[in-house]
Amino acid sequence: MATQHSLPGCVLLASGHSRRFGQDKLLYPIEGTPLLQRACSCMPKNCVSPRIAVVRSHEAFALCADAGFQPLLHDGCRDDIAYSIHLGVSALPAGVPGCMFLVADQPWLSQESVKRLVESFRRCPQRIHALSFAGRRGNPVIFPGALLPELAMLSPGESGRTVLRRHESLLTLVSAMNAQELLDVDTPADLFPDAAV
Repeated sequence: MATQHSLPGCVLLASGHSRRFGQDKLLYPIEGTPLLQRACSCMPKNCVSPRIAVVRSHEAFALCADAGFQPLLHDGCRDDIAYSIHLGVSALPAGVPGCMFLVADQPWLSQESVKRLVESFRRCPQRIHALSFAGRRGNPVIFPGALLPELAMLSPGESGRTVLRRHESLLTLVSAMNAQELLDVDTPADLFPDAAV
């Protein structure tokens, strides 16, 4: 049986500006459910602990809190993904064995694939575990606790990919249920991935 101390934490990165989408995409309804709410719901409650969300708006703050996440309001001190990661890592408890970084704009991500990822991490918590399909790496990614200080110290413009490149030999790919789960939404057109171009 999993104990809280054996589970990885989770940081939901939801503090982007949605510039390419043309409006706040995190509140945009997909099949009647806001994109951010879909991201929260793909995270099983007993799979990670704690569940933290870095958000930019008060609407997103309230939505994540209602979904059982610990929301952190981005203070705008630095406007890049490295700072959002820093905020999330700083909120994790000491001794957490690892952390899943989840982006908020993957509307087709499933609980089943998230469970697969966590199970893979728990079998080998010293490695980096990334969701993938047909050998193509995507998100979410779970980093082991030993790499969290490195993530917290990313320079402006850097992201989790920076740490992945430095430690590529530690990477384990975990297959998602289907390719669509890895797709993210940057523009309204991305909501229709099967449409003819």
